[in-house]
Amino acid sequence: MLKIKRIGLLIISVLLLNSFFINCYATKVAVTKENLNTSLQGLVSSSANENNYKFTVSDNIITITIDENSYTLNYDLIDKPKFTLEIPIEKGISYADFKKQIDNLNLPMIGYIAVANIQGAEFKDASAYFLMSYLGNALNGSWSSDNSYVILDDTNLADGVTIDKSEGDSKTIYASEFGERVMEYVNATYKDKQTISDVTSGINSYEWTTERKDVNETSCKLVSSLSVNTDADFSKIKGYANQMGESFLNKDITKDNADYSVTLKVGQKCRFETNEKITGHEMSGTGCDYNDINENCAEITGTSVGKSNGYIYVGETKKSFYITVEENTEDKTLNTITLKINTATTNNKTSGDDSSKQQQEQTQKPQNSGALKDDTTTKGILPKTGVNNVIYIIVAVSFILLAIFGIKLKKYKDIK
Repeated sequence: MLKIKRIGLLIISVLLLNSFFINCYATKVAVTKENLNTSLQGLVSSSANENNYKFTVSDNIITITIDENSYTLNYDLIDKPKFTLEIPIEKGISYADFKKQIDNLNLPMIGYIAVANIQGAEFKDASAYFLMSYLGNALNGSWSSDNSYVILDDTNLADGVTIDKSEGDSKTIYASEFGERVMEYVNATYKDKQTISDVTSGINSYEWTTERKDVNETSCKLVSSLSVNTDADFSKIKGYANQMGESFLNKDITKDNADYSVTLKVGQKCRFETNEKITGHEMSGTGCDYNDINENCAEITGTSVGKSNGYIYVGETKKSFYITVEENTEDKTLNTITLKINTATTNNKTSGDDSSKQQQEQTQKPQNSGALKDDTTTKGILPKTGVNNVIYIIVAVSFILLAIFGIKLKKYKDIK
């Protein structure tokens, strides 16, 4: 009897282990030239393609076209998919050309987005996750250098403006002299191999390196390589872009206290109309974008699932709104919701399911009046520090994130 129990336990254990491994690897999809191309072409037509990239996939090479400029990204799908960009650096290169080339060191990121999509992740989620991981590494010093060089552009000075170069130190490089000192700059900035990854995040989906190769006195190559771990659980980044977007929402405006609380379906529009003059507007979050704005109307379209809020300024008054965008599961063409902005004290709750419900609830609220001002911007003074590449990385990635993935923080004033 005991022997039978042991056999039974062994069988159950084997079945459980088998089930575990099946669950772990059921979503893994082998990356091929064909599905890589399919994913990249999907990226071209997606909302994540703010830079208007175009891709041509051939054997081991992806040609990336940006504004009529082409770049070559090598790829290797054996074992872990790997994407590599090589940038040649030669003595004599102008600072403008150097900067243009260096700005493309992040192009291997495109390979990550495509592979993550093949594994089931949305483009915008993969993009937002990767950029925030990159930013996190920059903040904790995983990708930095001891370079303290300062580059001053003396090539576009206004008439009559001169620079006293005698006051510069050995770490100051003028753009007009950059070509002669480019190797000095590159050797200092990329002295050591730089590596970042998301291994500490619990996902462990990529490793990205940048290093010098083929170095001599007058030239070298900067090689940016990114490998993707297809065994990672990409389901963990599902909804990441919306989570990031919602973190940018104006905390003072909630669904309950907004003057206008609206629910839209993807593709549906909401028009705010007024007989007075619209003088400005703000919007934070994701899922919405302004389709049209003029003195008498502000039209907002639900572009994707998400939440947005903000203000519309009418005369000397600002009215708050909170918009929730839901899936349009039946892909219906829905009526535009039209709301009349009344500078009197009203609170409107409306649903995108039925435009006739535009004023389901009306609650008296204190009037918001006074001079137009920015209630969401805080001004301060940054501590004085030395020039550090991390600062540029943080600023650049922040703007890229805001621009590419629909995480909007918009403010326009004095509409004409």
